[in-house]
Amino acid sequence: MENKVLEVKNLKTYFKNGYAGRKLIVKAVDNVSFDIYEGEVFGLVGESGCGKTTTGRTIIKLHEATDGEIFFRGDRIGGGIQRYVDAIKAKKAEAKILIAENKENAERVAESKAERNQFIKETKAMIGEVRSDNAFSGETVKIMKNIQMIFQDPISSLNPRMTVREIIAEGLIIGGELNRKEIDEKVFNILKVVGLQPEHAFRYPHEFSGGQRQRIGIARALIVEPELLIADEPISALDVSIQAQVINLLKNLQSELSLTILFIAHDLSVVKYFSDRIAVMYYGKMVELATSDKLFKHPLHPYTKSLLSAIPLPDPNYERQRQRFEYNPSTQHNYGPGNMPGFIEVEEGHFV
Repeated sequence: MENKVLEVKNLKTYFKNGYAGRKLIVKAVDNVSFDIYEGEVFGLVGESGCGKTTTGRTIIKLHEATDGEIFFRGDRIGGGIQRYVDAIKAKKAEAKILIAENKENAERVAESKAERNQFIKETKAMIGEVRSDNAFSGETVKIMKNIQMIFQDPISSLNPRMTVREIIAEGLIIGGELNRKEIDEKVFNILKVVGLQPEHAFRYPHEFSGGQRQRIGIARALIVEPELLIADEPISALDVSIQAQVINLLKNLQSELSLTILFIAHDLSVVKYFSDRIAVMYYGKMVELATSDKLFKHPLHPYTKSLLSAIPLPDPNYERQRQRFEYNPSTQHNYGPGNMPGFIEVEEGHFV
């Protein structure tokens, strides 16, 4: 594949939480890496709480990355600084030992201090570069315009005090479009694209059904003509009949507008229908990555097998005999110090 749109390298997003006087660290996303190529739909699946949404929100800068790097079209748009902070701590500890061991040798002590100071200076410069990329300023703002997100809940993601026109046009105005006639024309056009009418622009979110509200959310994301669309479980809050309409709408838009989509969901049947490649997440880690066909025909990780065994089919005879495969990592793996798993490619394009 060519024309890599998004590259995520060793992404970590940790949250600190205090409970009963203790500081807890929740590893929501832990060392996740993947690439998304131009024109493809990349599915990200897993059970609730596995870190799918946090991954998407970190890419679009709604959460701050703890470590790792995120690249869009080869430009770094964000990342974390934990590895640099750890490197500085390790260097200070190493220098302290060297200085203690050579305290009688003034020249060696001076060399150790100079080396330590130079390392800290260079590493802090790298930290500054990452923080600059994380900030919404300069070139980063122009790049981030090309990444938009459709949120899971169409009710809470729309401002109830704003009309549909104001909601959809907000991205254009932030981007510098001030011509009211141009804004109205673009808003009316995008409403038609997502299956709504121009007169809907002057109503408020509460006047629409769930499916219509999600169409408004899609219109808001598409109005600025993004290259990458992050769809965060866009159908999970909708009725089954409306889910099919929204998925078909996204599928049509993806081909008509040449969109690249990161599709986050926990419904494997929908992901298989919509995605070119699928990544499976479990407890913040990516456990398997393959094309849609390979993943369903030859799942390798026991958690993937467990997910697939849970897919219901509208066939009573099959359902009576369906065997659920339970995944228990504490008994099915023999992990320990020096024996931790790595993410390896077992065949072309299939990682586990």
